[in-house]
Amino acid sequence: MAQPLVLTWQKLAEGGGLSSSQSYQITSTIGQADASSAMTNSLYSLTGGFWVHLDGPTILAVIPNPSNLLCCPGSSPTLTVVPSGTPPLSFQWRRNGANLMDSPSISGSTTSNLTLLAIIPEGAGSFDVIVKNAYGGVTSAPINLVVTSKPSLAVPIVSNGSIVGATLLDGGCGYTDAPVISFTGNGGTGALAYAEIFNGAVTNIQIVSGGSGYPANTLLTMEPPVYPTLGITLGPSNAFSLNAIDLMAGQTYQLEAANDLFSWAGLGTFVAPNTTWGATNVWSTSATNTLFFRLKMFH
Repeated sequence: MAQPLVLTWQKLAEGGGLSSSQSYQITSTIGQADASSAMTNSLYSLTGGFWVHLDGPTILAVIPNPSNLLCCPGSSPTLTVVPSGTPPLSFQWRRNGANLMDSPSISGSTTSNLTLLAIIPEGAGSFDVIVKNAYGGVTSAPINLVVTSKPSLAVPIVSNGSIVGATLLDGGCGYTDAPVISFTGNGGTGALAYAEIFNGAVTNIQIVSGGSGYPANTLLTMEPPVYPTLGITLGPSNAFSLNAIDLMAGQTYQLEAANDLFSWAGLGTFVAPNTTWGATNVWSTSATNTLFFRLKMFH
């Protein structure tokens, strides 16, 4: 901890001239014009005859500011820190507590803007930045960056009961093959369409056949780029729990169970924080001989 600054200064007498020298501790900003000499330490500096406070760095914001940042594979997200403090300021970005260095996949590791180039799942992690100047240093709150696929979203255009087009709201990401498209509308039949993709995203929807009988609130459904895989972890005394991989972070899933593959019952919903998940519930094989589970994604 820095010691208090002790300054010997001379005070102006009422009738002019100087009084005897005295020593004072500097504990806050002081506007004193008659100090006899210029002195500095890690907190204060004499400027124009007045003692002024020199600021250590603070972090006003890191942009984007959510604690969880979802990125598509192959995208190039940029993290920006907005600092305050007496210049010059230095920066050091970190991932999972380790200092980053510029490379073909990382740019700006020692600047206020960090860019992750064509990010892959292995590039995910917890990111923060250390900002320093001559008077101290501070570390930002971490941002958990998740690299995840995302489903495409579109709505059909219905005219006189036929599907005549579709409005693409979100191309999604992570597609390796064009997703299968289906239309759900009470009484509607015969509509056919296919998706075109580029760089893992849906870029266009072509209507092959408009069908007939579709209401205005018809839904257009596209396959997700990946399907989750449910697994079972066995425990003691015939107990077991569920886990899943290949989830799409940020998407809402519902866990369902059935005894016969037909009568499915919901066991609860959750928003996937990343691409893996583990159930908090534990089941027992002694309670039932046959039990099926599935995950249902809400689009």
